[in-house]
Amino acid sequence: MLDVLDVLSVNSESPQVGRKGSVGNRSSKLPAPPAHESTLERLCKINARVIRSINLNSAPASSLLVPEYEVLVVGKYNGEIVFVPFTLDLAHSFRTPSVIINRQRVKSPITALTIGKVSPNFPNDMIVSISANGFLQIIQAPSLDGTIAPHVLHTQMIHANIMSAYLHPVEKRQSMELIVVMTDRVVRTFRWDDEQKRFLVVGKWELTGQIMAIAIGDNPLRGTECWAKLHTSRRFVSCRLGANKSVSIHQMATDTPEKLMIMPYRCYFVDMFEPKAQEVIIHANLRERRLFSPSKELASFATLRLAGVNILASIDRYGLVFIHAYNEKTIKLFVIPPIIQFTSLPECVRLSICHYNGFLVIAVTSHSKKVQIHTISIDFIMDLVGEMEESVPASEMLNAKGEIDPKLEPIPSSV
Repeated sequence: MLDVLDVLSVNSESPQVGRKGSVGNRSSKLPAPPAHESTLERLCKINARVIRSINLNSAPASSLLVPEYEVLVVGKYNGEIVFVPFTLDLAHSFRTPSVIINRQRVKSPITALTIGKVSPNFPNDMIVSISANGFLQIIQAPSLDGTIAPHVLHTQMIHANIMSAYLHPVEKRQSMELIVVMTDRVVRTFRWDDEQKRFLVVGKWELTGQIMAIAIGDNPLRGTECWAKLHTSRRFVSCRLGANKSVSIHQMATDTPEKLMIMPYRCYFVDMFEPKAQEVIIHANLRERRLFSPSKELASFATLRLAGVNILASIDRYGLVFIHAYNEKTIKLFVIPPIIQFTSLPECVRLSICHYNGFLVIAVTSHSKKVQIHTISIDFIMDLVGEMEESVPASEMLNAKGEIDPKLEPIPSSV
Protein backbone atom coordinates (compact mmCIF):
# COMPACT_ATOMS: atom_id res chain seq x y z
CA MET A 1 0.00 0.00 0.00
CA LEU A 2 1.57 3.19 -1.13
CA ASP A 3 1.73 6.12 1.23
CA VAL A 4 1.79 8.68 -1.53
CA LEU A 5 -1.23 10.25 -3.14
CA ASP A 6 -0.60 11.02 -6.79
CA VAL A 7 -2.40 14.09 -8.03
CA LEU A 8 -2.47 15.26 -11.63
CA SER A 9 -1.61 18.90 -11.03
CA VAL A 10 -1.44 20.77 -14.29
CA ASN A 11 -1.73 24.40 -13.25
CA SER A 12 -5.35 25.57 -13.27
CA GLU A 13 -4.19 28.85 -14.77
CA SER A 14 -3.15 27.48 -18.13
CA PRO A 15 0.32 28.85 -18.88
CA GLN A 16 0.77 30.58 -22.17
CA VAL A 17 3.33 29.32 -24.62
CA GLY A 18 6.18 31.82 -24.81
CA ARG A 19 8.99 32.20 -27.27
CA LYS A 20 10.36 29.05 -28.91
CA GLY A 21 7.74 26.85 -27.30
CA SER A 22 8.54 27.98 -23.78
CA VAL A 23 5.98 27.66 -21.05
CA GLY A 24 5.22 30.91 -19.27
CA ASN A 25 3.84 34.35 -19.81
CA ARG A 26 5.05 37.84 -19.02
CA SER A 27 3.21 40.03 -16.55
CA SER A 28 3.73 43.41 -14.93
CA LYS A 29 6.97 44.33 -13.23
CA LEU A 30 7.43 43.40 -9.61
CA PRO A 31 7.55 46.38 -7.23
CA ALA A 32 11.04 46.90 -5.87
CA PRO A 33 12.89 49.26 -3.56
CA PRO A 34 13.97 52.46 -5.32
CA ALA A 35 17.64 51.52 -5.15
CA HIS A 36 16.97 48.39 -7.22
CA GLU A 37 14.26 49.51 -9.65
CA SER A 38 16.49 49.05 -12.68
CA THR A 39 17.48 45.51 -11.67
CA LEU A 40 13.94 44.18 -12.09
CA GLU A 41 13.14 45.58 -15.51
CA ARG A 42 13.34 42.16 -17.17
CA LEU A 43 11.84 40.01 -14.41
CA CYS A 44 9.24 37.64 -15.91
CA LYS A 45 6.45 36.48 -13.62
CA ILE A 46 5.16 33.22 -15.07
CA ASN A 47 2.95 30.27 -14.24
CA ALA A 48 5.49 27.45 -14.33
CA ARG A 49 3.96 24.20 -15.53
CA VAL A 50 3.40 21.61 -12.79
CA ILE A 51 4.01 18.10 -14.13
CA ARG A 52 3.57 16.28 -10.83
CA SER A 53 2.27 16.90 -7.33
CA ILE A 54 2.13 14.41 -4.46
CA ASN A 55 1.33 14.26 -0.75
CA LEU A 56 3.52 12.28 1.65
CA ASN A 57 2.62 10.63 4.95
CA SER A 58 5.80 11.96 6.58
CA ALA A 59 7.60 15.26 6.18
CA PRO A 60 10.54 15.32 3.73
CA ALA A 61 14.04 15.94 5.03
CA SER A 62 15.98 15.93 1.74
CA SER A 63 15.43 15.56 -2.00
CA LEU A 64 17.37 15.03 -5.22
CA LEU A 65 16.37 15.21 -8.89
CA VAL A 66 17.98 12.42 -10.93
CA PRO A 67 17.41 13.00 -14.67
CA GLU A 68 19.32 9.82 -15.58
CA TYR A 69 16.58 7.72 -13.98
CA GLU A 70 13.77 10.27 -14.47
CA VAL A 71 12.94 10.31 -10.77
CA LEU A 72 12.80 12.68 -7.83
CA VAL A 73 14.29 11.01 -4.76
CA VAL A 74 12.80 12.18 -1.46
CA GLY A 75 14.28 11.26 1.92
CA LYS A 76 11.75 11.48 4.72
CA TYR A 77 11.95 12.07 8.46
CA ASN A 78 10.74 8.54 9.20
CA GLY A 79 13.75 7.05 7.40
CA GLU A 80 11.97 6.04 4.21
CA ILE A 81 13.07 6.96 0.70
CA VAL A 82 10.47 7.72 -1.98
CA PHE A 83 11.19 7.54 -5.70
CA VAL A 84 8.81 9.78 -7.64
CA PRO A 85 9.00 9.10 -11.42
CA PHE A 86 8.53 12.04 -13.76
CA THR A 87 8.58 12.55 -17.52
CA LEU A 88 7.50 15.47 -19.66
CA ASP A 89 5.12 13.23 -21.62
CA LEU A 90 1.92 13.29 -19.58
CA ALA A 91 0.72 10.13 -21.33
CA HIS A 92 3.47 8.20 -19.55
CA SER A 93 4.09 10.29 -16.43
CA PHE A 94 2.08 8.03 -14.14
CA ARG A 95 2.62 4.62 -15.72
CA THR A 96 5.04 3.66 -12.94
CA PRO A 97 3.70 4.24 -9.41
CA SER A 98 5.82 5.84 -6.72
CA VAL A 99 7.77 3.20 -4.83
CA ILE A 100 9.11 3.26 -1.30
CA ILE A 101 12.24 1.64 0.06
CA ASN A 102 13.11 1.34 3.73
CA ARG A 103 16.21 -0.61 4.74
CA GLN A 104 17.07 1.21 7.94
CA ARG A 105 17.53 -0.57 11.22
CA VAL A 106 16.71 2.70 13.01
CA LYS A 107 14.13 5.18 11.78
CA SER A 108 16.29 8.26 11.38
CA PRO A 109 15.73 11.22 9.01
CA ILE A 110 17.41 11.01 5.60
CA THR A 111 19.36 14.26 5.78
CA ALA A 112 21.53 13.97 2.64
CA LEU A 113 21.11 12.56 -0.87
CA THR A 114 23.58 12.60 -3.76
CA ILE A 115 24.41 10.62 -6.90
CA GLY A 116 27.59 9.72 -8.76
CA LYS A 117 29.96 7.05 -10.00
CA VAL A 118 31.06 5.73 -6.61
CA SER A 119 33.60 3.32 -8.15
CA PRO A 120 34.42 1.87 -11.60
CA ASN A 121 33.25 -1.46 -10.20
CA PHE A 122 29.69 -0.16 -9.95
CA PRO A 123 27.72 -0.50 -13.21
CA ASN A 124 26.50 3.11 -13.34
CA ASP A 125 25.77 6.16 -11.21
CA MET A 126 24.44 5.22 -7.79
CA ILE A 127 22.34 7.12 -5.28
CA VAL A 128 23.96 7.65 -1.88
CA SER A 129 21.70 8.39 1.08
CA ILE A 130 22.89 9.37 4.56
CA SER A 131 20.75 9.51 7.69
CA ALA A 132 21.10 11.76 10.72
CA ASN A 133 22.48 8.81 12.69
CA GLY A 134 25.24 8.21 10.11
CA PHE A 135 23.64 5.26 8.30
CA LEU A 136 24.85 5.34 4.66
CA GLN A 137 23.26 3.42 1.80
CA ILE A 138 24.27 2.96 -1.84
CA ILE A 139 21.06 2.42 -3.80
CA GLN A 140 20.25 1.35 -7.34
CA ALA A 141 17.35 3.48 -8.55
CA PRO A 142 14.28 1.83 -10.10
CA SER A 143 13.68 1.82 -13.84
CA LEU A 144 10.81 3.88 -15.18
CA ASP A 145 9.12 0.85 -16.76
CA GLY A 146 9.14 -1.04 -13.47
CA THR A 147 11.43 -3.86 -14.63
CA ILE A 148 14.16 -2.92 -12.13
CA ALA A 149 13.13 -2.44 -8.52
CA PRO A 150 15.13 -0.17 -6.21
CA HIS A 151 17.57 -2.14 -4.12
CA VAL A 152 20.42 -1.47 -1.70
CA LEU A 153 23.93 -2.47 -2.83
CA HIS A 154 25.89 -1.39 0.25
CA THR A 155 25.36 -0.10 3.78
CA GLN A 156 27.75 1.19 6.41
CA MET A 157 27.86 3.49 9.41
CA ILE A 158 29.79 6.74 9.13
CA HIS A 159 29.66 9.91 11.23
CA ALA A 160 26.36 11.17 12.60
CA ASN A 161 24.91 14.68 12.28
CA ILE A 162 25.59 15.07 8.56
CA MET A 163 23.59 17.94 7.04
CA SER A 164 24.56 17.70 3.37
CA ALA A 165 26.55 15.54 0.95
CA TYR A 166 27.83 15.73 -2.61
CA LEU A 167 29.77 13.31 -4.86
CA HIS A 168 32.25 15.09 -7.11
CA PRO A 169 35.00 13.81 -9.46
CA VAL A 170 38.54 14.84 -8.52
CA GLU A 171 42.05 14.37 -9.93
CA LYS A 172 41.06 14.64 -13.59
CA ARG A 173 37.89 12.63 -12.98
CA GLN A 174 39.81 9.47 -12.06
CA SER A 175 38.01 9.09 -8.74
CA MET A 176 35.08 10.47 -6.75
CA GLU A 177 35.09 12.15 -3.37
CA LEU A 178 32.06 12.23 -1.11
CA ILE A 179 31.99 15.63 0.60
CA VAL A 180 29.87 15.84 3.75
CA VAL A 181 29.07 18.82 5.97
CA MET A 182 28.29 18.24 9.63
CA THR A 183 26.52 20.18 12.35
CA ASP A 184 29.65 20.26 14.54
CA ARG A 185 31.60 22.70 12.31
CA VAL A 186 33.35 19.87 10.43
CA VAL A 187 33.72 19.12 6.71
CA ARG A 188 34.85 15.61 5.78
CA THR A 189 35.64 13.86 2.51
CA PHE A 190 35.40 10.13 1.81
CA ARG A 191 36.56 7.85 -1.00
CA TRP A 192 35.38 4.39 -1.91
CA ASP A 193 37.99 1.67 -1.26
CA ASP A 194 37.57 -1.30 -3.61
CA GLU A 195 39.55 -3.66 -1.36
CA GLN A 196 37.66 -2.91 1.84
CA LYS A 197 34.44 -2.25 -0.09
CA ARG A 198 33.48 0.79 1.95
CA PHE A 199 33.92 4.56 2.16
CA LEU A 200 37.04 5.70 4.00
CA VAL A 201 37.80 9.18 5.35
CA VAL A 202 40.48 10.98 3.32
CA GLY A 203 40.07 14.57 4.51
CA LYS A 204 38.84 16.52 7.51
CA TRP A 205 38.58 20.24 8.24
CA GLU A 206 37.48 21.62 11.62
CA LEU A 207 36.25 25.18 11.21
CA THR A 208 36.18 27.94 13.79
CA GLY A 209 32.46 28.72 13.54
CA GLN A 210 29.09 27.31 12.60
CA ILE A 211 28.65 26.67 8.89
CA MET A 212 25.92 28.80 7.32
CA ALA A 213 26.25 27.49 3.75
CA ILE A 214 28.57 25.59 1.43
CA ALA A 215 29.36 25.87 -2.27
CA ILE A 216 31.42 23.40 -4.30
CA GLY A 217 32.96 24.64 -7.52
CA ASP A 218 36.07 25.10 -9.64
CA ASN A 219 38.86 27.56 -9.01
CA PRO A 220 41.12 27.96 -12.09
CA LEU A 221 44.20 28.38 -9.89
CA ARG A 222 43.56 25.71 -7.27
CA GLY A 223 41.13 23.17 -8.73
CA THR A 224 37.88 22.05 -7.15
CA GLU A 225 37.15 23.54 -3.74
CA CYS A 226 34.48 23.44 -1.07
CA TRP A 227 33.66 26.92 0.22
CA ALA A 228 32.19 27.09 3.71
CA LYS A 229 30.54 30.39 4.66
CA LEU A 230 30.70 30.88 8.43
CA HIS A 231 27.72 32.20 10.36
CA THR A 232 27.82 35.94 11.23
CA SER A 233 31.33 36.23 9.81
CA ARG A 234 32.86 38.07 6.90
CA ARG A 235 35.16 35.16 6.24
CA PHE A 236 34.66 31.98 4.29
CA VAL A 237 36.96 28.98 4.24
CA SER A 238 37.97 27.22 1.01
CA CYS A 239 38.92 23.55 1.39
CA ARG A 240 40.73 22.11 -1.61
CA LEU A 241 39.56 18.68 -2.75
CA GLY A 242 41.68 15.93 -4.28
CA ALA A 243 45.23 14.99 -3.28
CA ASN A 244 46.07 18.49 -2.01
CA LYS A 245 44.01 19.08 1.14
CA SER A 246 45.13 22.67 1.63
CA VAL A 247 42.88 25.29 3.15
CA SER A 248 42.76 29.07 2.86
CA ILE A 249 40.68 31.87 4.36
CA HIS A 250 39.06 34.65 2.36
CA GLN A 251 37.25 37.77 3.46
CA MET A 252 34.10 39.20 1.91
CA ALA A 253 33.90 42.90 1.13
CA THR A 254 30.26 43.22 2.19
CA ASP A 255 29.20 44.96 5.38
CA THR A 256 26.33 42.52 6.06
CA PRO A 257 27.96 39.07 5.95
CA GLU A 258 25.30 37.40 8.10
CA LYS A 259 22.69 38.00 5.38
CA LEU A 260 24.66 36.87 2.34
CA MET A 261 25.86 33.58 0.88
CA ILE A 262 28.96 33.29 -1.33
CA MET A 263 29.78 30.90 -4.17
CA PRO A 264 32.40 30.63 -6.95
CA TYR A 265 31.56 31.53 -10.54
CA ARG A 266 31.84 27.89 -11.66
CA CYS A 267 29.66 26.26 -9.03
CA TYR A 268 28.30 22.69 -9.09
CA PHE A 269 26.55 22.41 -5.75
CA VAL A 270 25.27 24.79 -3.11
CA ASP A 271 23.40 24.23 0.14
CA MET A 272 22.31 26.51 2.96
CA PHE A 273 21.72 25.52 6.58
CA GLU A 274 20.75 28.85 8.13
CA PRO A 275 17.68 30.11 6.22
CA LYS A 276 18.52 33.77 6.67
CA ALA A 277 20.24 34.64 3.40
CA GLN A 278 18.89 37.65 1.55
CA GLU A 279 21.20 37.61 -1.46
CA VAL A 280 24.03 35.63 -3.02
CA ILE A 281 27.54 36.85 -3.80
CA ILE A 282 29.35 35.42 -6.83
CA HIS A 283 33.14 35.59 -6.51
CA ALA A 284 34.48 36.08 -10.05
CA ASN A 285 37.10 38.12 -11.85
CA LEU A 286 38.65 39.17 -8.52
CA ARG A 287 35.39 40.89 -7.61
CA GLU A 288 32.15 40.17 -5.82
CA ARG A 289 28.99 40.25 -7.93
CA ARG A 290 25.63 40.43 -6.21
CA LEU A 291 22.64 38.31 -7.23
CA PHE A 292 19.80 40.57 -6.18
CA SER A 293 16.57 39.00 -4.89
CA PRO A 294 13.25 40.79 -4.26
CA SER A 295 12.69 38.50 -1.25
CA LYS A 296 14.71 38.75 1.96
CA GLU A 297 13.85 35.35 3.47
CA LEU A 298 15.39 32.81 1.11
CA ALA A 299 15.03 29.23 2.34
CA SER A 300 16.85 27.02 -0.18
CA PHE A 301 19.13 27.19 -3.23
CA ALA A 302 20.11 24.94 -6.13
CA THR A 303 22.58 25.46 -8.96
CA LEU A 304 23.15 24.07 -12.45
CA ARG A 305 25.77 24.66 -15.17
CA LEU A 306 24.40 24.42 -18.70
CA ALA A 307 25.87 25.39 -22.09
CA GLY A 308 28.02 28.22 -20.77
CA VAL A 309 25.24 29.57 -18.56
CA ASN A 310 25.15 29.24 -14.78
CA ILE A 311 21.67 28.88 -13.31
CA LEU A 312 20.85 29.51 -9.66
CA ALA A 313 17.35 28.83 -8.35
CA SER A 314 16.21 30.09 -4.96
CA ILE A 315 12.94 29.96 -3.03
CA ASP A 316 11.71 32.02 -0.10
CA ARG A 317 9.60 30.84 2.82
CA TYR A 318 6.40 31.96 1.09
CA GLY A 319 6.99 29.81 -2.01
CA LEU A 320 8.29 32.43 -4.45
CA VAL A 321 10.90 30.86 -6.73
CA PHE A 322 13.53 33.07 -8.40
CA ILE A 323 15.71 31.98 -11.31
CA HIS A 324 19.06 33.73 -11.86
CA ALA A 325 21.08 32.97 -15.00
CA TYR A 326 24.46 34.48 -15.78
CA ASN A 327 27.37 33.88 -18.15
CA GLU A 328 30.77 35.41 -18.87
CA LYS A 329 29.15 38.57 -20.21
CA THR A 330 26.43 39.24 -17.66
CA ILE A 331 28.73 38.44 -14.73
CA LYS A 332 30.29 41.83 -15.49
CA LEU A 333 27.19 43.44 -13.98
CA PHE A 334 27.77 44.32 -10.33
CA VAL A 335 24.12 43.57 -9.51
CA ILE A 336 22.49 40.68 -11.38
CA PRO A 337 18.69 40.49 -11.11
CA PRO A 338 16.53 37.36 -11.38
CA ILE A 339 15.04 36.73 -14.81
CA ILE A 340 12.09 34.53 -13.79
CA GLN A 341 9.72 34.38 -10.82
CA PHE A 342 6.90 31.94 -10.13
CA THR A 343 4.99 30.59 -7.14
CA SER A 344 5.37 27.10 -5.69
CA LEU A 345 4.93 25.54 -2.24
CA PRO A 346 5.53 27.65 0.90
CA GLU A 347 7.75 26.54 3.80
CA CYS A 348 10.26 24.80 1.53
CA VAL A 349 12.51 22.06 2.90
CA ARG A 350 14.65 21.54 -0.19
CA LEU A 351 14.80 22.92 -3.72
CA SER A 352 16.28 20.74 -6.49
CA ILE A 353 16.86 21.48 -10.18
CA CYS A 354 18.13 19.56 -13.21
CA HIS A 355 18.19 19.68 -17.01
CA TYR A 356 15.91 17.19 -18.75
CA ASN A 357 15.03 17.05 -22.46
CA GLY A 358 15.33 20.78 -23.09
CA PHE A 359 13.60 21.81 -19.88
CA LEU A 360 14.72 23.09 -16.51
CA VAL A 361 13.02 20.84 -13.95
CA ILE A 362 12.43 22.36 -10.50
CA ALA A 363 11.31 20.21 -7.56
CA VAL A 364 10.08 21.71 -4.29
CA THR A 365 9.48 19.77 -1.07
CA SER A 366 7.75 21.45 1.86
CA HIS A 367 7.16 21.00 5.57
CA SER A 368 3.48 20.48 4.74
CA LYS A 369 4.40 17.00 3.38
CA LYS A 370 3.84 18.10 -0.21
CA VAL A 371 5.99 17.82 -3.32
CA GLN A 372 5.67 19.74 -6.59
CA ILE A 373 7.69 19.37 -9.80
CA HIS A 374 7.75 22.28 -12.28
CA THR A 375 9.26 22.75 -15.74
CA ILE A 376 10.48 25.80 -17.68
CA SER A 377 11.81 25.73 -21.24
CA ILE A 378 15.58 26.15 -21.49
CA ASP A 379 15.06 28.10 -24.73
CA PHE A 380 12.94 30.58 -22.80
CA ILE A 381 15.71 31.02 -20.23
CA MET A 382 18.36 31.47 -22.93
CA ASP A 383 16.23 34.15 -24.60
CA LEU A 384 16.09 36.10 -21.34
CA VAL A 385 19.85 35.73 -20.85
CA GLY A 386 20.34 37.15 -24.33
CA GLU A 387 18.20 40.15 -23.43
CA MET A 388 20.27 40.70 -20.29
CA GLU A 389 23.49 40.61 -22.34
CA GLU A 390 22.20 43.57 -24.33
CA SER A 391 21.95 45.60 -21.12
CA VAL A 392 25.64 45.15 -20.25
CA PRO A 393 27.66 48.25 -21.25
CA ALA A 394 30.24 47.41 -23.92
CA SER A 395 33.01 48.82 -21.73
CA GLU A 396 32.20 46.30 -19.00
CA MET A 397 31.73 43.16 -21.08
CA LEU A 398 35.39 42.32 -21.72
CA ASN A 399 38.74 42.88 -20.05
CA ALA A 400 41.93 44.12 -21.70
CA LYS A 401 42.50 40.73 -23.35
CA GLY A 402 38.97 40.61 -24.70
CA GLU A 403 37.83 37.90 -22.31
CA ILE A 404 36.73 37.44 -18.74
CA ASP A 405 39.63 36.91 -16.36
CA PRO A 406 38.92 33.68 -14.43
CA LYS A 407 41.67 34.17 -11.86
CA LEU A 408 40.76 34.23 -8.21
CA GLU A 409 43.74 35.09 -6.03
CA PRO A 410 43.75 33.62 -2.52
CA ILE A 411 44.15 35.83 0.52
CA PRO A 412 47.31 34.59 2.30
CA SER A 413 46.25 33.25 5.63
CA SER A 414 46.24 30.13 7.74
CA VAL A 415 43.73 28.34 9.90
